[in-house]
Order: sequence, then C-alpha cells, then structure tokens
Amino acid sequence: MSRIIYARLATGSEVKAFMDSINAKNESSYKKYKSYLFRNKDKIIDAYESIYQRFVEIENENNDQHKRYVRAFNSKKCTCGSDVIFIESGGFWGCKNYKDTSVKHKNFIIKNDWDWDYYLKEPKKVHTSDWLRSVKEIAGLEKKINHASILSFLEKNGKEDLKMIFEGKSSWDSVNRLKNANFKAKGFESKVYSRLLEIYDAKSVFSQQPIKYQYEGMESKYCFLDFLVMDRENNKVIIVECKLSEDEKNDFQREEYIELTSFAMRSKGINMDLEFMYITPEGGVEYV
Repeated sequence: MSRIIYARLATGSEVKAFMDSINAKNESSYKKYKSYLFRNKDKIIDAYESIYQRFVEIENENNDQHKRYVRAFNSKKCTCGSDVIFIESGGFWGCKNYKDTSVKHKNFIIKNDWDWDYYLKEPKKVHTSDWLRSVKEIAGLEKKINHASILSFLEKNGKEDLKMIFEGKSSWDSVNRLKNANFKAKGFESKVYSRLLEIYDAKSVFSQQPIKYQYEGMESKYCFLDFLVMDRENNKVIIVECKLSEDEKNDFQREEYIELTSFAMRSKGINMDLEFMYITPEGGVEYV
C-alpha cells in the first residue's frame, strides 16, 4: 500500500458533508439518464421481477434444505430420510441407502460446533451482490447506465432494494463503495450489535465508525468500520466486520482497516492492542 498521510476518526459534520456530496452525485446521475430509463421501464421492471422470483426460489430451497438438516439431526437419520449405520471398514457413520445418488446424503450422528454453525443454526442466506448488474444485463441497458441510476429508478418506482429484502443490507453500500453511515444496521448486523452490547458497555461499541484518511498521491477518502469496540478491561481495540458468508471475507479490506485504525490510534497516543474480528452467520467468530 502507499504511505498514509493521515488517518483519523471523522467528525459527524465531515461525514454529513461527504454523504451529501455522494447523494447529490447519485441524484445528478439519475436525472441525466432519467428519460432513457423511463423509455425502458417495462424491461427494467420485468428484469427486476425475474431476479426477485429467482431469489425467492433460492430462499425457499435454502429453507427446505435447513428443515431437512434439522429433521435429520433430531431423528438421527440421513437427510434423505434413511437410517444411518456405522461403516466398520471406513470407521464412520453413513447412510444405509448411500447407493442412491439421486439425492444427497448427510447425517449429524457425530455433532460438532462447525456442523451446528454451518448447517443447523439457521438457513443459508441468499447472496444478492450482482443483482443490479443482472438487471442491467437482462434489460439490455446501455453500458453507460450505472448501478446508482438503476437503483434510484427502481426505488422511485416503488421497488425495494433486493439486497435489503434478502440480506438485510443496503445496495447503496456497494454502489457507493463505502458503508453508509446514515444507514441503520438491519438483519445480521443488527443481531451482531445486540450481541456486542451483551458483552460490552454501550459507550464502548461504535457502529459504522467513520475513518477519514489519505494515502500519498491520492485524494482523501472515508471508510466505515461495521463496529469499533473499546475493550478497556483487556486493553485492546477490536475491529468487528460482518460478512454474510466465508466467501465475502476480504484480505485487502482487513489489512487496510487494520493499518488505518492503527495509524489513527498512534496519532492519538492510544497505546492499546488492536485486533480484527470477522463475524459470519455460518462460521461464527474468527479472530485474525
């Protein structure tokens, strides 16, 4: 990475001014392509509805799969419904009907924490990261039409953000390439926040903490940590990032957040250890 010129916690007025400039840019972009978008309204809405239905189908499949897992765990049978037997030659528990390859086979005779977190705790989430790109492609929109304009158009025409519906997060986060400080955490992040408040004092947990920074030769930017926790009892600061799956973990983001927060701490003379924590619905808590 380039050398950091500065990194510090941003003030509320700075964040507001920054977000106002982002919103103004998005609105300007929408007005620029508004007439084109309305000429293609039916195509855009049809594309949106087809993607929504696909996500509903995936969500239903995930829910059905989760029910099969829980049913197999409670009944001590295979997920296909057959009895489970101990395979002496292999030293493991397997399905009595394993030769039937038309269905998948899994059992939870030997329970472990990973199985519980990954398969049994809750259904898998529907991942919607490319839904705006899909709307653009299915509707056959011109290359110049950006995702911000499409999202604005859909919202102004009464269509909900699909990422919000299925993941509890705002698509504006990725569209703007930042965490929206004005967006109140919902879904998974809300659950994580509640959990953190069970462990730490409310004054020690900072949600969507903004950091203003600048690298040498670049313009100043902002990043928003999901949570910044001051664990004074153990003399450490913890960066907590929420991801909806293991695949979403980003090594570059992790290293950058650690570097920026460490720089900001040194600048303020904060002599505390710094830790980074990922929290996912599937994998639980991971210290890095």
